[in-house]
Amino acid sequence: MARARKTTPAKPDTEGAEAPVIPAAAVEQPGAGAGEVAAQSADLSGENTAPKAPQVTPRVQPEVVLTITGPKRGRRRAGRQFGPEPVRIAASELSEADRRTLEADPALKIDVSSVPG
Repeated sequence: MARARKTTPAKPDTEGAEAPVIPAAAVEQPGAGAGEVAAQSADLSGENTAPKAPQVTPRVQPEVVLTITGPKRGRRRAGRQFGPEPVRIAASELSEADRRTLEADPALKIDVSSVPG
């Protein structure tokens, strides 16, 4: 009859093995809350190791506005009526041809300004 052997779990061979390296971010710093340590150690998986790009705030171009004043009797140009009361028009609303027509008319007073967009 064969004799039954007792088996014991194998011990891991630790001789000569290096100790695991724990990043400094995972070690609790004095005064750091538990949430900070958890947040710092959350990226230890290696999934999000790429540096985060800085957030860039887009520059807003100022909008060019034409303020046009016409004669007392009024004047029609570029499909619009201009009189003694100033009319404000965003330059983006006018075609290049319409803008040249308005600027070429000596009876119209045009003030160009820019407004933060």
